[in-house]
Amino acid sequence: MPQPDPQDQLPDTYRRLQAELSAAAAAGVAGLMAGVALDRIDESWAAIRDQVVAVILLQQLYAATMAGAYFAGLMRSLGLQPQPEGVVPPLAFTGYTSAGIALPDVVDSTPVVVKVAIQQAHQAQAQAAAPALPVRELELVSARPVPEVPAPSVPPAPAAPAPGRTDPVPQAALDLATRRLARIAMSEVQDAGRGALEAQLRLEPQATGYVRHVTLPACGRCLVLAGRVYTKSTGFLRHPQDDCVMLPVFGEPPVLQSPRDLFHQMTDAQQDKAFGLAGARAIRDNADVGSVLNARRGMDAAGDSYTRTGQVGVRRRRHAPPRLSPQGVARAAGDDTVEYRRLLREHGYLT
Repeated sequence: MPQPDPQDQLPDTYRRLQAELSAAAAAGVAGLMAGVALDRIDESWAAIRDQVVAVILLQQLYAATMAGAYFAGLMRSLGLQPQPEGVVPPLAFTGYTSAGIALPDVVDSTPVVVKVAIQQAHQAQAQAAAPALPVRELELVSARPVPEVPAPSVPPAPAAPAPGRTDPVPQAALDLATRRLARIAMSEVQDAGRGALEAQLRLEPQATGYVRHVTLPACGRCLVLAGRVYTKSTGFLRHPQDDCVMLPVFGEPPVLQSPRDLFHQMTDAQQDKAFGLAGARAIRDNADVGSVLNARRGMDAAGDSYTRTGQVGVRRRRHAPPRLSPQGVARAAGDDTVEYRRLLREHGYLT
């Protein structure tokens, strides 16, 4: 059965649109974070928190809907009619992270991140300003018995900035929290699309697997995996801000360019950035691409377990049930399609 050209417009268009959705989510939450007042962190965050959740959720819905349209369009371009063994509602892939944590629980860590960053920065400043003891005095101090002194109940306040100058630490902390929230938004929108596409792929009996579709320029981790054929139950390896997409396979897999072919299509500067100066030079001297780079380093599939893992500032709702991610459902079911459908229904991904 003929396969779509890997350079065909459909997967490239799908990748571009998904990237635009994730970028829109990042820009949306970053814009809302401008409303956080540093003198009223908790109160001003509470005023925008629901809007932040809504921005990410909406883009997740678009990403999941587009994944279904991409999958159906790809099948029809091959002259195939979709015959899914279940209906995958796009809304089921919204409101949660790829690890299965409810979005509000994750974004609620934002004011905590700001406060912790401010505290750590002030502590670092205080330590840097402390006078250093001579080596001999340090030795004498270390030899003395340490008296038991109760810790103060309230840490000393940081020194006030000089007159006419503002403290840059709070704004830097807010910028850090904004970048973190933007990365979360991007990643969760991308993973919502991937989760929906994996479910479509797994429930379509005519599909046999997928191939990793890489768009240049690419990082070394993605490049070395380009063109590999995976089974339907294999999770998609990704890293933060990874824009690679799955190219579903129906029958015989397409013939794709090798990682080395793709490597030589990049400029020297792009090669050096992807593999490092020494690594890129070794590949140009005919070293094996896979030997130069461990492809899995820094990459993983989306969450494959119930979300009981601890994260800084993430507060679990007392009555929120644990939710298995779409990729976790695939791993738990293995090649058992009946069990896969049962788990999808149990976790709300299938109607």
